[in-house]
Amino acid sequence: MRSVVMGVASSFLLALPSAAQTVATPPVPDGTVTDWVHPDDYPPASMRAGEEGRVSVQLDVDASGMVTGCHVTNSSSHPLLDARTCTILTQRAHFRPARDVAGQAIAATTSVMSFRWQIPVDTSPISPLPADQPVTPDRLRLAEPLVRGMGSDNEAKMEGFWRSTAKNAFAARFARLPPRSQTLAKADLAAAFDIVWQQNLRMAHDRVLRFYAARLNDGEIRELTAFFQSGVGYKQIHHMAPLTAEDRQAFGRAMAEHPAVAKWTELGMDFLQTTMAEAHDMGVASQAKLKAALCLKLAQDHIPLSICPMVKPIPVTGKARPARLLTTHL
Repeated sequence: MRSVVMGVASSFLLALPSAAQTVATPPVPDGTVTDWVHPDDYPPASMRAGEEGRVSVQLDVDASGMVTGCHVTNSSSHPLLDARTCTILTQRAHFRPARDVAGQAIAATTSVMSFRWQIPVDTSPISPLPADQPVTPDRLRLAEPLVRGMGSDNEAKMEGFWRSTAKNAFAARFARLPPRSQTLAKADLAAAFDIVWQQNLRMAHDRVLRFYAARLNDGEIRELTAFFQSGVGYKQIHHMAPLTAEDRQAFGRAMAEHPAVAKWTELGMDFLQTTMAEAHDMGVASQAKLKAALCLKLAQDHIPLSICPMVKPIPVTGKARPARLLTTHL
């Protein structure tokens, strides 16, 4: 298995020294920072992609010393690494809390802390699944119809669910805004969601496409593409109606008669396990992208929101925003 390093040590997440805070009694790590991380914390997808980088964060620490928030101040340029850093620190970090002049424990924010994710170059790549096929442009084009058909039915349902979730997440914050600002903020959220959703769809599709292209040969790809275009194969991936007992029996026979179908099923389970292991970090990364996109649009509309502390509202000047943008619905 591929190992990861911290400098010359065996850990992989390197805590770098940062400038001292100006307050007299800032939060102080309670214990050794490197004890907060484990060898298996490196996101598998990031490791396979060779992603490395330094992440700088500030942590909100409450009066009991627990981390209540994590803010990326300098990205590694890899969303999964940024998200995993915040996940680890939020779940495991503990501090001796800051104290006021009277000696009382208070909530405070740490100074900037930097962490470096590094994979050694002298070890073999991690890959728990057999990926022995060349992922060439021609093979990606060959697998495109198969992968496109596999996900087409779920995209609309997933978009509706996550759009509703995003709307509900910001509803209480928007409700405290003036009526006109509420309308603009909802339009901004809808536009920000559209941007992030399309980015996520492209990333997810590319990931699935490369996964199968690396594990199915050309003949298997062609056989599966034809199999899933009609009959029980079509029902299996499109879910237009509940599968009957006869459908399940027919698919079982297809697995026995067609090794490619059995292999596709096995690969699907392997891919699901890998995805589930990374789902939390991917969700955190997606939330961070949505927040960044929303805050940018709110700043353009001069709407202050507490989740955008780095954005200062600009005095309203010039012409009002075109009314057509107010008709956007989430």
